[in-house]
Amino acid sequence: MLSFRPPIIDGRLKIGAIYAILFFRDPDPAEGFHWGIYHHLTTHGGYKYHLKNMGQNHWIQDFQSTGGVMKSIFLVGLMRIGYADPSQNQNVYNIVNSVAITAPPPGSDRSTCRTWSMYVIYLLTTQGYVRCKNMAMLEEQITDWAKAHHETSVMNVQPRPITDSTVCQLY
Repeated sequence: MLSFRPPIIDGRLKIGAIYAILFFRDPDPAEGFHWGIYHHLTTHGGYKYHLKNMGQNHWIQDFQSTGGVMKSIFLVGLMRIGYADPSQNQNVYNIVNSVAITAPPPGSDRSTCRTWSMYVIYLLTTQGYVRCKNMAMLEEQITDWAKAHHETSVMNVQPRPITDSTVCQLY
């Protein structure tokens, strides 16, 4: 009897790792990036967390299990920023879900996918899942890295980059 095993999505992804995931929004990098969080749970996939702007600053959550994170359209890449054992996925989900989408995150004057993601990362630091003492440096590192890979993402050069933060202390 044949059995189906889902493919390993990318051997560079580390099980339990938490990543900042970025997508390009425009061929012009000055237009910025779309930000989200990805928690890699098994060799076959993980959980992607991000917001979608439905217009006029009306945000909706788009949290979903995925086996195709590396096939995401407009993907710039992923930067590893932390770790949560896969058995802690529900706790990670609860932390992410606790961030309101109807008002700017604390410390921000407006709601964007970037400010939301950075606040989620901050909350993950409070629980020890991300060990990063300087959130501004982390945001700068992620943004600079995305800018450096913007052109290859627009050209859809494969595979997309996966890298480690040098600002965060990784496990």
